[in-house]
Amino acid sequence: MYVGKKHAGKVFYDLTGNRSDTVTINADGWGEFKVNGGSVSIWVAKTSQVTFTVNNATTTSGQNVYVVGNIPELGNWNTANAIKMNPSSYPTWKATIALPQGKAIEFKFIKKDQAGNVIWESISNRTYTVPFASSGSYTASWNVP
Repeated sequence: MYVGKKHAGKVFYDLTGNRSDTVTINADGWGEFKVNGGSVSIWVAKTSQVTFTVNNATTTSGQNVYVVGNIPELGNWNTANAIKMNPSSYPTWKATIALPQGKAIEFKFIKKDQAGNVIWESISNRTYTVPFASSGSYTASWNVP
């Protein structure tokens, strides 16, 4: 079944439990979704709960820290859609986000104020490959590769 090239590399599983195998979408956007005779299968992408932690991200009043990246779950580089992080251990900020297992991503941490003014990290894009597991983590310091 064709699901689109944008899903290449995504791993799907049967939500109903009728099938125990997984389907990985190939580079051309195709995957073979099997259904047992006389049953129903609902195939959904497997995700990992990835916790992003950025240390030493000091902010001014009204600023927050966000994570933004090259996939829809991270806003597709659109800062208006970036994921706001939690400052409960300030100046350490955290966010846990469901990401597609096996997906190689690029991202940055940003600081954004209430008016939408953005300060980007001035380093190269960060990279991470989401694990084939229920959870993962990425820890870094603000603006340090």
